[in-house]
Amino acid sequence: MNLIVKILCMLLCISCVCAEVDISQHSATIPQQKTKKDGSVDSWWTSIYERQLAEKKSMKRVDILFIGDSITHGWSLKSFPKARFPDKEKAIPKGLAVWNEHYKNRHVLNIGISGDRTEHVLWRLQNGMLKGISPKVATLTIGHNNGKNTVVEIADGMQAILQEVRKQCPQTKIMFIPHFPTTGKHWMKAKAIIAYHDVVKRVKDDGFIIPTDLNKSFLNEEGVLKDSDLIPDNTHPAESGYRVWQKAMEPTLSRLLKEK
Repeated sequence: MNLIVKILCMLLCISCVCAEVDISQHSATIPQQKTKKDGSVDSWWTSIYERQLAEKKSMKRVDILFIGDSITHGWSLKSFPKARFPDKEKAIPKGLAVWNEHYKNRHVLNIGISGDRTEHVLWRLQNGMLKGISPKVATLTIGHNNGKNTVVEIADGMQAILQEVRKQCPQTKIMFIPHFPTTGKHWMKAKAIIAYHDVVKRVKDDGFIIPTDLNKSFLNEEGVLKDSDLIPDNTHPAESGYRVWQKAMEPTLSRLLKEK
């Protein structure tokens, strides 16, 4: 009887793995390192990637994995560069204080890197960032920097990342989070937002990918960002924005962490 149960469990696990579908090969889906204008590999980007690899290796386990670009990277940063807002007397804080309050002691690893496009995240995932870990939950917010790509190409890149995580970490639940709103009335027409909703339709049958749209927590009655101080440059959250993010995400995150 025990053998039969084990076989059934194995079959169940196999059936849960996201079925890979063919994705068009283009700049958003072909993994590559971030490069400078002269074509050389960006040493700043490489240094962060290597530091994140080292942090992962130093951890006994990774329960929660944050994947993304500068918006995710901001969880690990103390403040915006002072030059970004020269009219402010003090630098505007980012997400580090919120991270230390809510995630520091929860076996969490942040592998967001500023400026990353989908192809850069893919390269990092395929070159060691997922090796040896099996997070209970991962979060993904990506696509904003793929502005030169079409909506379909951005969606392909997002889906390629989701498939890569599902392939290497088949038991990991993925909270798929769109980029946040802006003070402009047409923020939902941004290519990365449209691509997000396209991918949600594509992966609707995969129970391990959890669409997690938190934007209602940022909106006023008119459907735009309720306070410009939450996302002062209309892209990157300030500390107050990260607090809204954490509070809105926590119920789903806690539930997924407790699920077997």
